[in-house]
Amino acid sequence: MYSSKSLERIARKTGFMQRRGKLSAKSFLHSVLFHCFNGRQMSLNDHLLDLDMHQGISLRKQSLFERFNHKAVAFLKYLVEEQLSVKWSGALQWKWLEPFEEVLIEDSVRFQLPDHLKGTYPGNGGDASAAGAHLQFAFDLKSGHIKTMSVNHAQYQDQKVARDQISRITKNTLIIRDLGYFAIDVLEAIQQKEAFFISRLKPKMTIYEQHKGQWIKIQVDQLYKQLKQSKQPYLEKPVYIGPNKFPVRLLIELMPDHIVEDRLRKAKKQAVKKGRHLTDLYKSFARLNLFITNIPSADLPANQIHQLYRLRWQVELVFKTWKSYFQFHQFKKMSLHRTECYLYASLLFIVTGWELYYRLANILWREKQKLISKMKFAKAWIQYKTKWRAVLCSPKFKIHQLVNELYDFSRIYLVQDSRKNSHNLEDYLPVYD
Repeated sequence: MYSSKSLERIARKTGFMQRRGKLSAKSFLHSVLFHCFNGRQMSLNDHLLDLDMHQGISLRKQSLFERFNHKAVAFLKYLVEEQLSVKWSGALQWKWLEPFEEVLIEDSVRFQLPDHLKGTYPGNGGDASAAGAHLQFAFDLKSGHIKTMSVNHAQYQDQKVARDQISRITKNTLIIRDLGYFAIDVLEAIQQKEAFFISRLKPKMTIYEQHKGQWIKIQVDQLYKQLKQSKQPYLEKPVYIGPNKFPVRLLIELMPDHIVEDRLRKAKKQAVKKGRHLTDLYKSFARLNLFITNIPSADLPANQIHQLYRLRWQVELVFKTWKSYFQFHQFKKMSLHRTECYLYASLLFIVTGWELYYRLANILWREKQKLISKMKFAKAWIQYKTKWRAVLCSPKFKIHQLVNELYDFSRIYLVQDSRKNSHNLEDYLPVYD
């Protein structure tokens, strides 16, 4: 974590601290960082009491109110970005992922904000709040490094994110995203970068086969019939999609009846809400799982395509954990800059915990062949914040002692439980060279 000198340097760089005063950069950070999860209850008076009790700093309410400004937001945002830039060694590795330099799993989550923030954070309308935020998150499955963590307004679309990030794609990177990011021009750009993708196929996408020099359009109901007749769990076809006939490997899986019924029930509910009817094409899509990839079959057999793609659900587990335990998405009505300070402080706390999790997970696996549960660790990290703060405020600041203690707790209390039919990342045990 940051020393007082490094925090003062960053505070001056971002303009947050221009001269010495009662409230130092470290004091402000600690007061916000260790109370950012109380965004629905924390008042300015609570902060004043916290500063006086823990650090002996007495301020007027107006003085503290004025410290929650755009420069404070820049200060906290800088800390998040700097923490994200930190790299560490000893990443978890899987032999079946060796063909890829990185395996990026990316998703986003939207959450509502108080209506008065709609000028900066316009929402999606409808039944949602007039104001909303869009958190973008991507991490490398092989190393655990967070590659993207950014906040925008709720109307910022995933497809735009995918296009904006094309320049960052590097050779031999595998990118796994959901349908919200789907765009053929993005897939083509990934291919041109000599990188790889796994994606579900977007409904209504035109599919072609080439036979004797002729382009033959494939209907989804034909794929359904072929799979039923084959009596196999899946089929693979080399096909071409979209108007430019982009070549991909297509994996076709037949869905169980109960999942099909659940899909149709949810889709029908949405259709009625919007005054529409379910098309026969959509019903055909609902019976199947359709995945596309450009990974050569020699590097990824067909039966592993879905297995790899389902790791994307890890991000949904991450978002669920963050919302449940860190409550980073809940705010009462307060100023824009104070809201943003709480949000970026929450992300800083989350990023720091994420890094600790991966470092300790590496050690525990190497030494004991045991895995740490992400959800258990998140809950423990919340409980540990009081002790963490006490260590950081101590004149005999020794962070390694705290990390060692947390490791001891992890190997005793935070080990991943074995669960039947689980789809967690922990089911894919890392294999070291």
